[in-house]
Amino acid sequence: STLVAFISSRELIKGSVMKKFHPKRWFLFLVYIIVFTAAEIYSHLSFLVKVLLGCKDDGVFVLESKFSDPVALTLLGNSITLTPGTLTLDVEGNKLVTYVSDKGSEKMIKIFETFLEGIFK
Repeated sequence: STLVAFISSRELIKGSVMKKFHPKRWFLFLVYIIVFTAAEIYSHLSFLVKVLLGCKDDGVFVLESKFSDPVALTLLGNSITLTPGTLTLDVEGNKLVTYVSDKGSEKMIKIFETFLEGIFK
């Protein structure tokens, strides 16, 4: 784990270290975890209902993100992929190609992006 911390620290800590440890950023990160957990639970239950009832409202769409930071894009892509019925297919520049089983998931993705913007700016 020390090796992983060393390798990732070069990517995660660029520029001013004090900016990374600002309390506002940590607070936003904790709020993000709560919002993500709530979205995860809702998504699981929603996906379960869709599977049991046979509803289908899926599609592939391109999300143009505000981020150019690869760490922020990766966290956004992982947040999308961890919710059931969604998958990040490709990342190209600041665009994420995603598959969603519910068109309403786009709103959830925008919420993730809003919180991550506060953390990574």
